[in-house]
Amino acid sequence: MSKRNGDRMNRNLKGNNRAFLIFFILIYRLLLDNAYFRVMVTEFSYEGFKDHRTMMLLVVSWIVLIVFSAIFSKQLLNQDERVSSIVVLLLFLLSFVPFTTCIYSGILSYGFIAFNICYWGVLLIAQSYNYRCPLKQLPKVSVGSHVFNDKAVITLGICSLILVLYISGRYTHFRLNFNMFNVYSLRAEASTYSLPTIISYMFAWTRAINPILLAYCLLKKKRLLSIVFFVSQMLSFGIDGLKTTFFIPFLVFAGVLFYNKISAEQLKKWIVIAFTGVVSIGFLERLIIKTNLIYTLFTRRIMFLPCYIGNCYFDFFSKNEPDFFKESLLRFVGVRSRYLEHGGVTLTIGETYYRSGVNFNNGLSSDAIANLGILGCIIMPVALIIVLRYLDRSSYLLDKRLTIATALYLSVVFLSSFLTTVLITHGVLILIILLSMVKRE
Repeated sequence: MSKRNGDRMNRNLKGNNRAFLIFFILIYRLLLDNAYFRVMVTEFSYEGFKDHRTMMLLVVSWIVLIVFSAIFSKQLLNQDERVSSIVVLLLFLLSFVPFTTCIYSGILSYGFIAFNICYWGVLLIAQSYNYRCPLKQLPKVSVGSHVFNDKAVITLGICSLILVLYISGRYTHFRLNFNMFNVYSLRAEASTYSLPTIISYMFAWTRAINPILLAYCLLKKKRLLSIVFFVSQMLSFGIDGLKTTFFIPFLVFAGVLFYNKISAEQLKKWIVIAFTGVVSIGFLERLIIKTNLIYTLFTRRIMFLPCYIGNCYFDFFSKNEPDFFKESLLRFVGVRSRYLEHGGVTLTIGETYYRSGVNFNNGLSSDAIANLGILGCIIMPVALIIVLRYLDRSSYLLDKRLTIATALYLSVVFLSSFLTTVLITHGVLILIILLSMVKRE
């Protein structure tokens, strides 16, 4: 076969793959539209899900989706196994595609639509640049001549286990909870625990450490330790009811079991298909057994509610001064945020747009507008890609099944929290250090 014919076949194959991906993204969007107008509007209108659709909004929403999908599909069609490539794909499916449905619904202001489009445009440009830059592994963590390695990783994991067991035993008597509908009562109870500040931070870090150590032990065939880390996550969920804590171990099991059998490009295709499949199952659940469990726990909470909350953040900080990181980074040097008078930014937004006592946690564009105002749509997506690049470097040459375990955790915390909170409270800085210590094999 001539080189010209081979190049033509490769181009045709890539063209077919791009069409395949775009097709499933568009099907995914149609299913989200159905979920929004058939369920969100009828059963959750009190949360802000209204039906104000027009033909103009329909056209605009589809143009935005098709253009970004066409651009994004080029990045997907590669064999890149970096953490960043999987995280950005997951965020695109969890955040951007539902955002286009919300454009069509008419619940978003034109200002927020423009702001979020700018945010995602800069994010994809920054990630495209990140792809083109070669990676270099982060230096090993060391003290003097001693270099920390796998033994330090296991030691860190054991400390994480002991902390979870201590808090669970002392405050909840080793409670296991499998009810997804009482999580808010668990969180309210957890807020009354008299944990020292450093212990609260360390407990939050265990949510990042334990899933990665679970994947690590599965890869090392340390079955007993794998079971221990899994039980630890279940006990952690019983402490404060964070749904991410519960679901991540199951996703880690799936990632470790299947990821090594497929290429990175195939994995990305299967992620798109999986999202389409989950929403399809939600459609069938409503059609056949007349319940909305998947729509309520997954589609509403993880996809649509962050879009609505993002619009609330934009509206509020278009009229009020941005926080400029006073509640996060600058508080360590004594600067006090004006929003702490109302419990902080998240409580202020929740009280303003919903009801008193509700935390409106959110990430991505909400983080951008809250901390830097309009300029945030340019600065914060670049900052996010820089953090992801350090994660790429820390996981460089590691088993790709650890990559997927890391990406699954990161995609959820980036979606729901400010970047500074992700780094400090959710333990991503600890995660970067931990991954850099793992032995490359």
